[in-house]
Amino acid sequence: RPNAGPFIAMFGGGAGQPQDLFYATADQALFYGNGGTIHNWAGVLAAPLSTQQDPKLLAEEMYLHVFNRRPTDDETALVTTYLQSRADARVPAIQEMVWGLLSSAEFRFNN
Repeated sequence: RPNAGPFIAMFGGGAGQPQDLFYATADQALFYGNGGTIHNWAGVLAAPLSTQQDPKLLAEEMYLHVFNRRPTDDETALVTTYLQSRADARVPAIQEMVWGLLSSAEFRFNN
C-alpha cells in the first residue's frame, strides 16, 4: 500500500468533509488519464499476468487483483476476445485492460 497516498489525496475527502459526490472532478479524470500512478499500477500487475497463457485464468486473476471478485462469463469472454485481437501486442493489451479496470467506476467506488 505504499502507493496509496496519491490515490487517497486525489479521491479522499478532507477531515470532516464526506466524499459523497458521484462524479469525477477534472483533476481526478486527469489523474487516471495522464497520471503516472495508475499507469505504474497497471504495468506492475500486467507483468505477472502476462505469463498466464489461459485467457480465462488471466481474466480471473486480473479481476481478483483489481476488484477482489471473479469475472462474469461476459467479462471473461471480453478479455478472451480482446487478447485474441491483440495477439501481436499481448503485454500492452493486458496493461490496457488493467488500466481500464482501475479507471472504472466499480474500482473508484468499491476500493
